Amino acid sequence: MALKFPAHGRAHYVFDGPIVRLHVEGPWNEELVTETHASLRKALKDAGQPWALIVMPRKSALCDAAALQAIRAAAEDEKTETRRMATAWVLPRDLEGAEIMAIAVTRAYEGVQPVAVFETEAEAEQWVARMLGVAADAVK
Repeated sequence: MALKFPAHGRAHYVFDGPIVRLHVEGPWNEELVTETHASLRKALKDAGQPWALIVMPRKSALCDAAALQAIRAAAEDEKTETRRMATAWVLPRDLEGAEIMAIAVTRAYEGVQPVAVFETEAEAEQWVARMLGVAADAVK
């Protein structure tokens, strides 16, 4: 029997046209990823248009292997069910765990959808706008 833990960390998202900005306070666990994914999927179920995600951790970027598996599963589901086209992570160098998580999240999305890691939100925003085929100014 698998142990069930309460969600660790905090998350909230903001819709900005075709871009969803996910603010996460870490470290976090699988349960937080699963809860956030379910909420986001419900909010986007009738969106109908392609969208992209910008993940912006605060305090810590760290999570465990189960959370990374949940991140991958959410990306797979959202790609087919809600048309998520790309994901950008904002991992400034001074954020706890940024270097290791840059490698880990890149691997988590491998073969699922385009992913990129940036140090600033502006860089991430420009990249996801290109991935969506819209002008970066149109999402501000």
